[in-house]
Amino acid sequence: MKNLSSNEQILTESKHFIITHEFETVILYQKHTNRKVVIGDFYGEPERAVISEQEHFCIIYGCGMIIYYLREPFQSYKYHKITDQWLEFGRDEPYLWITAAKILNNSNIEITLETRETKIISQDGEQA
Repeated sequence: MKNLSSNEQILTESKHFIITHEFETVILYQKHTNRKVVIGDFYGEPERAVISEQEHFCIIYGCGMIIYYLREPFQSYKYHKITDQWLEFGRDEPYLWITAAKILNNSNIEITLETRETKIISQDGEQA
């Protein structure tokens, strides 16, 4: 993989992918092709990212959450675009500030809000 820029920080890594961010922009690198794509943009920079065990999707969170599906065509993220490549949750008013997230049973996502409240979200973005 090409070297990261001096401002780029790794959020997470799996067997086939690396997710980084440079300030507010989130970038997905495919290790076997050196291909990269922007998969998110976060107000105040992203907090963290998690990749599902089978590498079917990833979640990036901070001011809200993006569920990005790790499949072709790997579209570049754009605000307010309706697509089946990603879902957004808590990124419009009322904003949700997410401080932690983990993937349960490789499908549901448990999020912890800055208020310490937890919620369970399905990978299709619905509250479980």
